[in-house]
Amino acid sequence: SYLTDGKAGMSSGKSVTERLFSFFARANYSYQDKYMLSASIRHEGSSKFAADNRWANFWSATAGWRISNEEFMKDFDWLDDLKIRFGYGVTGNNDFSATYMANMLGSDTNWMMPNGTWAYSYGKSQNVNPNLGWEIAYKQNYGIDVQLFRELSLTVDYFREKREDVLISRGTVPEIQGVALGNLPKVNMGRIDNHGFEFEATYNKRIDKDWSFTVKGNFAYNKNTQRFMDEAQKPADYVYRYRSTGYSIGQNFGYRIDYSNGNGYINTQEELDKALATYQVGGTPRMGDFLYVDLNEDGIIDEKDQAPIKYSDIPRITYGFSGSVNWKNFDFSFLFSGIAKASRLYAGWGATEFANVGFFSDYHLQAWTPERFANGEEILYPALGSAPGTSQKPNDFFIMDRSFLRLKNIELG
Repeated sequence: SYLTDGKAGMSSGKSVTERLFSFFARANYSYQDKYMLSASIRHEGSSKFAADNRWANFWSATAGWRISNEEFMKDFDWLDDLKIRFGYGVTGNNDFSATYMANMLGSDTNWMMPNGTWAYSYGKSQNVNPNLGWEIAYKQNYGIDVQLFRELSLTVDYFREKREDVLISRGTVPEIQGVALGNLPKVNMGRIDNHGFEFEATYNKRIDKDWSFTVKGNFAYNKNTQRFMDEAQKPADYVYRYRSTGYSIGQNFGYRIDYSNGNGYINTQEELDKALATYQVGGTPRMGDFLYVDLNEDGIIDEKDQAPIKYSDIPRITYGFSGSVNWKNFDFSFLFSGIAKASRLYAGWGATEFANVGFFSDYHLQAWTPERFANGEEILYPALGSAPGTSQKPNDFFIMDRSFLRLKNIELG
């Protein structure tokens, strides 16, 4: 069991102590190192919830079969280890960030006291939600472990997760009831699915008594989908009627640039006249600004044409590889790590030319100008300006790929 104690600051200058208490038990069983079982159960309570919802029970169970230890596998000398695994469990989450006491209730003047009662101040007429409880996750995992020739080992896992009772804000309650949606208390209504796989391989080799080396690589793919977020459906003339439901957490939305004219910019007076007549994105289009696609074909470019662009800020792919070489008492090692399938809307320094009253990157030097377009030169950026315009709206230029591979560590000893 363990006890944690922290404080959440309130705008009123007061603070509230948060407490978490857990009872935990686990049992393991192995028969001839071939058949393995493990089970755990925990009884957990959090002061973040009212007394009736404070305690919850969670459990997990796993089973493994080491096939390589069976009699019918004895002749396979090259196979050192072969094991398959399966696990299923139910876990809970109460980690709703340090601002939980304020945000989950819809007002920074409402909070729960350690004894489970609700405190109230400033006389605001807002209701709180005493029925809040744990977010529940149902997890399953399938895995296989292999070792060959006493040198090569492989581990592969596939996992699925269904998360229910996710803490969300209401989105379908009519505001006619008199309280703005942002001021309503949060509720346990969200549902999010998650699935993916992980792969890891390690190769160890001893060449002789002085030389040896190790190479290791790992790769993981993970995708989440928001199944229910109590999101109000947008009108039928929106091309995409949801912004959260059915998409990954943090999915980027924006305008798609129309490259049908060859470069995606407003290059001619005819194109500018059309943009002036159709753009309702905020700002006035100019020569050299982006051309946007009218996805719903209603003759107007507005938020109804916004579409999902690339990915969210949460990477779907993470990977890395490392290696080491040993010679006598000397060693050399390195570690690379990277992410992929992750996107972010960039603005400010390095992205726009007017940040900090003028901050230029290399590609701003190849911005659209009439001369550059007329000469057929490469154009990497819309026409420069002194303030945000139609080109700086969320679009598939400024929603950029944030994939990277970096050398995280290198060591000589």
